[in-house]
Amino acid sequence: MKPTVLFDIDGVLADLTHGLTTLAHDLWGTPIITGENQPTWNFRNALNAQQQEAVWRIIGENPTFWGGLPSMIDAYDKAALILLAREADFTYITNRPNASAEVTQAWLETRVPAGTLIHTPNKAEWVMAHLPPDVPRYAIDDAPTNIMLYKDAGIPVVIMDRPYNRELWGKRVKSVQAFCDWVMMH
Repeated sequence: MKPTVLFDIDGVLADLTHGLTTLAHDLWGTPIITGENQPTWNFRNALNAQQQEAVWRIIGENPTFWGGLPSMIDAYDKAALILLAREADFTYITNRPNASAEVTQAWLETRVPAGTLIHTPNKAEWVMAHLPPDVPRYAIDDAPTNIMLYKDAGIPVVIMDRPYNRELWGKRVKSVQAFCDWVMMH
């Protein structure tokens, strides 16, 4: 039986931090940072509450924003994804708004192997409700809340190592390639 591999998008495959802070920089001249260098989860180090609210409002009004995010995967990651796709079913699972589905699908199609795209506010809940319990499944995520929800549901999750999630315990990787290698060994 092929396992299902669950890939978070923002913070793992796409650099939301770079896109969001670039938008804020264009508006207010604030610093641009990348996901690898984001020190706190909620951007409080780079943007005040009013700026965060304004940026999220602009993003909400412009679903095409998601299509312009830079990729966080390199050639080694892509090669590992291609190899793993021969052995596993891929699900790209995100907390992005449903309005971004078409743009997100187009972004994925140009960067990663084919898979199912799921938009959901609770990833672990979706997995428990939609994947048969006898199907092996492995997840990678960077968001502390998602990681804890996966763990609480008993779903094996690997942490994409970022400064804002270092207080969490568990298997960590610094690249998609390392995650793919880990899945292949299990």
